[in-house]
Amino acid sequence: MAENKPLAGRVRIALFTSQFPGKVSTFFARDVNALLAEGFKVDIFPIYPIQEACWQYVPETLRETIRVNSQVLYFPPFPFSKIPSSVREDVLQILKHSIKFGVPQPIKSFYVVQQGIKWAEKFNGQYDYLLAYWGNYAATYAYVAQKTLNRHVPFSFFLHAGTDLYRDQIFLEQKIQASSAVFTVCEFNKKFLRSLYPQSFSSFEEKLWVYHLGIDLEGFPFLPEGRKSNTILAVGSLYPVKGFHLLLHAFAKASSNLPDMRLVIVGDGPQKIHLQYLIRRLKLEDKVVLTGHLPFELVKEHMIKSTILVHPSLGLGDAVPTVIKEALALGLPVIGSDIAGIPELLDRGRCGVLVPSGDVQKLSRAIVELMANDTKRKLLANAGREWAQQRFDVKKNISILSDVILRTL
Repeated sequence: MAENKPLAGRVRIALFTSQFPGKVSTFFARDVNALLAEGFKVDIFPIYPIQEACWQYVPETLRETIRVNSQVLYFPPFPFSKIPSSVREDVLQILKHSIKFGVPQPIKSFYVVQQGIKWAEKFNGQYDYLLAYWGNYAATYAYVAQKTLNRHVPFSFFLHAGTDLYRDQIFLEQKIQASSAVFTVCEFNKKFLRSLYPQSFSSFEEKLWVYHLGIDLEGFPFLPEGRKSNTILAVGSLYPVKGFHLLLHAFAKASSNLPDMRLVIVGDGPQKIHLQYLIRRLKLEDKVVLTGHLPFELVKEHMIKSTILVHPSLGLGDAVPTVIKEALALGLPVIGSDIAGIPELLDRGRCGVLVPSGDVQKLSRAIVELMANDTKRKLLANAGREWAQQRFDVKKNISILSDVILRTL
């Protein structure tokens, strides 16, 4: 909000994340850009080394704003430092807890512990607020950094989905208790935390904030008309949890009713070979295209041209897929699984079609019905744009984050 800008202009935020720039970092870049617009000074500290080639995957307008106004600083953990006495017990507990989740986790945890210690030694006194995207290793980095500083600096973090909430909850309860605020991206995640920590939930419930990762609606004009009449789009990393293998089976069934239908899957990942095999086995070579990973601008072009978007999430992996928000804003009708935060994105089915997660038969039927019903697609497009304006405008939503940061200083 405008009245907060003079205050925000005096606040310097250290923002910790896994990798930036990266192939999947558009929503992160939008928030950084919005924080800068609010007046905050923001520097970014990724866990992993900076890959200059990945800047191409950050939308151009966001890329230039961040490069001009922020520093992106990788801080290596080597050579290892002695653990300060102020944080020694915390580090021991982090490592002991991480062992429960597998062999790589304590190694990664020690890596970010060292980064946090070195960061605090280097930047002591230079930042007013520590903010982490997300609750796993980035939050551990920030937690250790805060504990190592010789003065109190507020620490907050985001909780998102599979990688930082639904699995590998390393030292998570302790990080929540130590934080000034926790931002989570849907009401489903609040309920998940209640079920995860039933005994202690009431002790930290007041510091939980539902914060919708927003989009810049000016960059997503409402374009319900002029779309291809036969093209289904799916976008996401090619992991089993995305459900694209089930989408191929559903698409094959639907094709018998709509033989001219085409499917475009945008993304890359470890399931690519299996999906290619399924395409051949189901005899869909002339109907399905796997584009691989594409820059944001090209993905957006596909979204503008396609008939519908299908996001068939399987189980707890996704929470609130950004591509669904973008589709709603653009007027692209959506079919999504009724899992995690997707029902919230689709206003419980009022601005999109919800199908049971993993149900190939019902997914196929939903595809046929929506592809064949132009009137319903137009109704969903209008409802989706209205819902996006209400819930997912980054310029509105960032005021929540800004207000919490300022009140917890």
